[in-house]
Amino acid sequence: MTPDRKYALSALEREFAENPLSKAKLDELRNESEKITDKAGDVRRLAAAVSQISEDRIVKKFDANPIEEGERERADELKKEYLETEELIKAEEAAANKASDSKKPSYKAIMTVLGVLLAAGGVGLAFLNLYAGIAVGAVGLIALISSLFIKSEPKNHAQNRLTELTVKANTTKNELSEFLSSKGYYSREGVLVGMANFSRDYDEYLSLKAQEDEKYRTLEKTEKDLASATKAIKAELTKYGYGDTDIKTAIDLLAKKYNDYLSLKGEKEYCARRAEEIKKRIDESERFFADFSVAYKLGGDKNELLEK
Repeated sequence: MTPDRKYALSALEREFAENPLSKAKLDELRNESEKITDKAGDVRRLAAAVSQISEDRIVKKFDANPIEEGERERADELKKEYLETEELIKAEEAAANKASDSKKPSYKAIMTVLGVLLAAGGVGLAFLNLYAGIAVGAVGLIALISSLFIKSEPKNHAQNRLTELTVKANTTKNELSEFLSSKGYYSREGVLVGMANFSRDYDEYLSLKAQEDEKYRTLEKTEKDLASATKAIKAELTKYGYGDTDIKTAIDLLAKKYNDYLSLKGEKEYCARRAEEIKKRIDESERFFADFSVAYKLGGDKNELLEK
């Protein structure tokens, strides 16, 4: 074994004595490296998914013009109130139509007509009987005068109610329409169509935001796990002088160094065995010549004896 190879082996032995390494350790580092690679891929995919959701048309629309707290609930209440009012209007209109079909003459109208008839009859009767005509005419005049003091019947209750409901429906519709227009959901087909479009999109927005939040939480956890695993393996590689190298390359270099160490160690052991074998053969040869010399009573130098 050459001196430079002995020196290289000595340096590696000192290094691995301080920080022992084995094939099992290298396999463990490789497994951790693969997990880190997988986690890095998960981070990229999750980040892309979060980004894709944030770029969705509906998400961007409501993020730019958010629904304030209570606005959705108020819009739903207005829609419900508007529909209920419209139903009440239909009911009142039906009631009003039914009442108009069976409407009777008012008391004031009867008194007026009766007064006119009596007054006219009194005039005609006066030509036949002056006193009787005056009496009948007087009664007619009294009836006419009385009709003037009779208050008109109040307006139909159904009509008043219908007016109130119509005003309420318009007010509710206008408030709802104003809200929808502010969010970009005005519809020529009516406020209910605009509300349906808004509800559909906003429900989809809430669903997308829930997915975005879930993926973002998963992304944060995965990033923390990745950072923790990377820090741990970097700490291990730093012990061997590869802390500033990317993980895969560092493990490959460390594996090469360890294989070089095993190779040099094997070479040293091989040389030691060969030296032992040679020494053994020399010892055997020495004993052979010693025995040979004794058996044949030869003396002198061994090399001179061999030459002879």
